[in-house]
Amino acid sequence: MFCPNCNSELADGSTSCPYCGAGSNNSQQQQQQQQQYGGGGGYYEGKSKTTALLLCIFLGGLGAHRFYVGKTGSAIVWLLTAGLFGIGSIYDLIMIITDKFYDNDGQPLV
Repeated sequence: MFCPNCNSELADGSTSCPYCGAGSNNSQQQQQQQQQYGGGGGYYEGKSKTTALLLCIFLGGLGAHRFYVGKTGSAIVWLLTAGLFGIGSIYDLIMIITDKFYDNDGQPLV
């Protein structure tokens, strides 16, 4: 049997998932997910594609667009290497324009 929430394998007879807490009424992780995704309705506000695009155009070499979407590690690399010597910033610009650039949670920009 598999968890409907995180798709992890569950032990036979278990009432809740040991990984994500699905099935328990008041698990802390479920409460956090409800706060993060807009009260549990499945709505995710996300990051603005327009903001990320403008940050990439004007401050791409500093990694501002990557800081904005929560990719802090790679943003620091962009900051120290001037956007991977400009090539990484151009690549990110193309990815943002073609809707293939995602935030740190793996969610598309809106």
